[in-house]
Order: sequence, then C-alpha cells, then structure tokens
Amino acid sequence: MKKLRQSRGESIAETLVALLIASLAIMLLTGAIVTSARINASLKSDDVAFRTERAGAASSGTAYIRYETQLPEEVPVAVHTTENGYIYYEKAD
Repeated sequence: MKKLRQSRGESIAETLVALLIASLAIMLLTGAIVTSARINASLKSDDVAFRTERAGAASSGTAYIRYETQLPEEVPVAVHTTENGYIYYEKAD
C-alpha cells in the first residue's frame, strides 16, 4: 500500500487540466484561422472590385523623374491598366 502512494506519475486532475489547456489553445487557434480566412476573402472581393473598376480605364498624370544631382523633371504620362490589374505608364505627347 505504501508503494502506491509513492508513485511519481501524473494524477488524473493534472491530466485533465493539461487536456483543458490544450483544447482551449486548439479552439483559439482554430478561431484565429477562421477569422483570418474571412478577412482574406473580404479583402480579395474588395481588391477584385477595385481592379475591375480600373480595368481599361486610361487616365493622365504627371511623373516626376529625378536624376542624381538634378532637380526633378515633370513628365506628362498616360496611365493604362490591363485586365489583370497591371498598371503601366506611357509618356504623353
């Protein structure tokens, strides 16, 4: 009987507390992953809407070109957007 009381294993209470902590950590991690997926989906739809809105739209603007020791030079440019969202500039005449 004395030998059973001196065993150095974990008690059932310690095991249950460890399982509780592990399950809470897993639940928090799962919640964070789901929230992150929802935010990413929302931002993706906003980004697609923005790109669709700008696709094919040509506008004009000014680019400032600066060389090493010179003052910035203003250059009029036309701004073009492709279907996949790539934006490029072309010197306006």
